Amino acid sequence: MTFTVKYKLQGQWFWQSLKDVEGDSVVPENGNRLILLADKTRIELPKETAIIFPPARFVMIRDKVKAGAGA
Repeated sequence: MTFTVKYKLQGQWFWQSLKDVEGDSVVPENGNRLILLADKTRIELPKETAIIFPPARFVMIRDKVKAGAGA
C-alpha cells in the first residue's frame, strides 16, 4: 500500500507532494523525517518541515500492528 504525503519546508508558501510513499521514520542522529518511496528512493526532510499524512497511513500502521500481535 502506498500513499501521498504533503509537506512544506520552513519559509515556503506552497505545499509539495510526494507520491507512492511506502513508509516513513525518524532519523535518530538528527531528528529528520525519513520518507521511503515505492521505488526504494530515500528522502530526508528537515525536522522543522510541516508534514500532512493521509488517513491511509494510520490504516497501514494499524494493520501492521494487528498482524504483529497475531490478531
